[in-house]
Amino acid sequence: VELYPVPLYLSACASINSAASANAAAAFASVQSVCTEEMMHMQLAANMCLALGTTPNFTAPVYGVTPTFPDGTPILDPDDPVTGNSGILNASIGNITQLLPTMLDIEVPTEFEAGALLPPYHSIGQMYDALLGLARLCRSSAPWSLTNQQSSFFAVQPFTQTIGSYNDMVSAVGVICEQGEGQAQSPPPNPPYTASQFMIPDVNDQLVGAKSDPSPLNTYSHFGRFLTVQGYNL
Repeated sequence: VELYPVPLYLSACASINSAASANAAAAFASVQSVCTEEMMHMQLAANMCLALGTTPNFTAPVYGVTPTFPDGTPILDPDDPVTGNSGILNASIGNITQLLPTMLDIEVPTEFEAGALLPPYHSIGQMYDALLGLARLCRSSAPWSLTNQQSSFFAVQPFTQTIGSYNDMVSAVGVICEQGEGQAQSPPPNPPYTASQFMIPDVNDQLVGAKSDPSPLNTYSHFGRFLTVQGYNL
């Protein structure tokens, strides 16, 4: 699931002429910053696999057809309050205008979703909640091996990147979900939705030191950043 958005978001980013206008430049910076964080999320997910004694499987995403699990990914069935979309994600490579609704669907916050923690999940947060539940059951028998785990690509972060315990895994999942969906709100916010409703309030969960993820962009969740891009009407 963490690999699935990377080519998709990069194609959207490449379609923006950042020199065309101030809005276009801001939109490019927002999408590029999300791409940076998605690559870091993929690193964290791979570290989790290694910690649990499994091998990361980087199966190339399949676009333009309804995905099947595990090939093609993602096992996501979001109900997006912004786009009105629902159903298994079926993305196709395209430009920012074509892709933005799907990008919002991928990052839809957990607080808008309900249902059992079973695939297909209604949000990325639900998927990670299910993973944490299973990891908690096997936490005493998992190897929690640090061998081959990576953190050098995003050095000098305030949050844990290598996973040596169940608590490390909980922290890493918190980083992924806060950066993507924003901090869960109860009750969920009402429309009209704005980026300021979907922030990363814990400064320790914000990515720092990445040139393509500067402040203040790193204070907004992916969902919040994509809402901002939507408002530019590119």
